[in-house]
Amino acid sequence: KQKTAYEILSGLVGSEMCIRDRYMGKEIARIQAQEEEKLKEFMKGYIEDQSRKLETFKERILENANISESEKEELLKQYESQLQDLQKELLIDQKEQQHQLKLRLDLRRADRNRLAVRLEKIRAQKAEMSKLIDGQIEDVDISLINTEKKIDDDANNEKKNIEGQIERKKNDALKQHQDKFDKKLKRTSESKKRTELLEELEKGANEIEELFEKDKAEQMRILEEQINLRVKMQKEEVRNNAIKERAVLKEQKNLSLIHI
Repeated sequence: KQKTAYEILSGLVGSEMCIRDRYMGKEIARIQAQEEEKLKEFMKGYIEDQSRKLETFKERILENANISESEKEELLKQYESQLQDLQKELLIDQKEQQHQLKLRLDLRRADRNRLAVRLEKIRAQKAEMSKLIDGQIEDVDISLINTEKKIDDDANNEKKNIEGQIERKKNDALKQHQDKFDKKLKRTSESKKRTELLEELEKGANEIEELFEKDKAEQMRILEEQINLRVKMQKEEVRNNAIKERAVLKEQKNLSLIHI
């Protein structure tokens, strides 16, 4: 079953219609660079702070006259050991920070991919609805053409029916006139009299023809005015209805487009 424009439109309404992925790739790259820069700044500051503390510790050892050389040597070894431990600790911590950053960025990329799939689905729905509405607008235009043609055909058929009725009445009158003179001709054998009757028959037939043609012209003139007025009003009505239907459909189409 084909969905209607209203059904598709309702499927587009929601938070998904606000998805914007145009700059998502650049945004992730920007965030990654910011996070890495913050990490570098933090590690640099931490290293400098710890290094200053160790250097201060080393200077105090060397300046302390109450400590023997062997004790100083032992303390300096401790200093070197602490410095190495610090470097190892910083290296491990840096790797962990980088790992956490990678995880966060991977999550962002996964979210981006999910949003892209959803957006593609919405765009497909929008394209389907746009195509459906365009088809409905085309149907409205075709219906308008067919309706106007039917109005014209009905008007022409009505004119033909009236003309046919007048023609039948004329033929009936001519037949009655012919029957009347046929009876007279049957009762008359005299040649001269028959000739006069035939001339009278032809004259009467011509008068009937002329009378009906004149009456037909007047009736058709009046009928033409009435039918033309009615046709004009009917066409205006169907055109106005078509304009309203097209406006409603275009509004539905625009409503779906402004959210994407």
